Amino acid sequence: MGLVTDPVSTPAALADIRVIELASWLAGPFAGCLLADFGAEVIKVERPGSGDEGRKLGLLDAADNTRTPAWVTFSRNKKSVTLDLRRDDAQNIIFGMVEKSDVLIESFRPGTLESWGIGWKELSEVNPGLVMLRISGFGQEGPLRDKPGFDRVAQAFSGLMYMTGEPDAGPSRSGVSIGDYGSGLWGAFGVMMALHARSINGGRGQFIDHALYDTILPFLFDVPFDWVRHGKIREREGSRHPTIAPGGAYASREGHWFMVTATSPAAFESLMRCLNMDDIVEDERYASAAFRLENRSMLDTRIQKRMSELSDTELTELFDHYQVPFSPVLNIQQLWEHPHVQEREDFVFIDDPVIGPIPTAKPRPRLSLTPGSIRSTGPAVGEHNTEIYCDLLGYSPERLRELQDSGVI
Repeated sequence: MGLVTDPVSTPAALADIRVIELASWLAGPFAGCLLADFGAEVIKVERPGSGDEGRKLGLLDAADNTRTPAWVTFSRNKKSVTLDLRRDDAQNIIFGMVEKSDVLIESFRPGTLESWGIGWKELSEVNPGLVMLRISGFGQEGPLRDKPGFDRVAQAFSGLMYMTGEPDAGPSRSGVSIGDYGSGLWGAFGVMMALHARSINGGRGQFIDHALYDTILPFLFDVPFDWVRHGKIREREGSRHPTIAPGGAYASREGHWFMVTATSPAAFESLMRCLNMDDIVEDERYASAAFRLENRSMLDTRIQKRMSELSDTELTELFDHYQVPFSPVLNIQQLWEHPHVQEREDFVFIDDPVIGPIPTAKPRPRLSLTPGSIRSTGPAVGEHNTEIYCDLLGYSPERLRELQDSGVI
């Protein structure tokens, strides 16, 4: 896994798109990161002095307290300008930037930008083609719109946390910030749809209202149906699937976990035969998916007992031979060192001028002609003030100094 220092030679997919990022922390900036990976010019607006609050996200790993490995990774490929959005002079500066941009991303509580005179109404008048992504805890409308929201709050409110964890334990958060990262994904997807819609409807822009908990609702799949039609509330199942048996995490003789699933009748039969449990295939108690689900506890006990008699190597060879869908449950070291991950170069190093080499996942998705690239790590606070304010907006050096001296930038 090599060190990324140069952009790819192929054209960038979003090279003609300019984005203003007013968002902080993770969800909105991750949307900006995804767009920047594919060539969009993303201008991150930060507070003068300390910069964005997200700069303190994650573990500090450098003498510079304005950049952590996490921040410089998801702020990669961006430009930084400083601007105090609460100041009167900021309004005209934002208007000037919006006039020359395609997208604006913000993650303030609903009504905040409106209180500063830079809400959707004002910005869309300046640039009717603007696409505005608005990410907040509970959305722009509804009785909870003014409540603060973070990833774990979204996981709890959406029903995900209630269903996550072992049956005999309390609810658990996801191992990663799925509400934040998922919102970034949905947000970038919404931006791309809105940009395409703009190209076919006469250049008219629109805003995207995304709540953090919105991320998870489509993933619930048949959970709402179970409740509305049958009055059933999905409970915690641990690693087991709620509607498919057998399947779950089982331990080997060495005590290492394997995730095994037998979704189809053929996969079920393959699993039973590879574990030398042929009698189960002929047992009427397991003759159908419904019966297997009904008698899952007995089936799981048999599977676990048999797998605990076999080594990691023996299980891997058996599962591969019988084409059983499985994977060992990997930690990050095992994932990093896995030959498949190594060959696909799923992770790369990016070279930060302060922290040094930082490992991160390669930009996704993998486009064959115009892939994403990592051209730089997160910028210093206000690193691009001169470029944006003077070169893009046409401010004179004297005007730039006035704005600096007055604390506006």
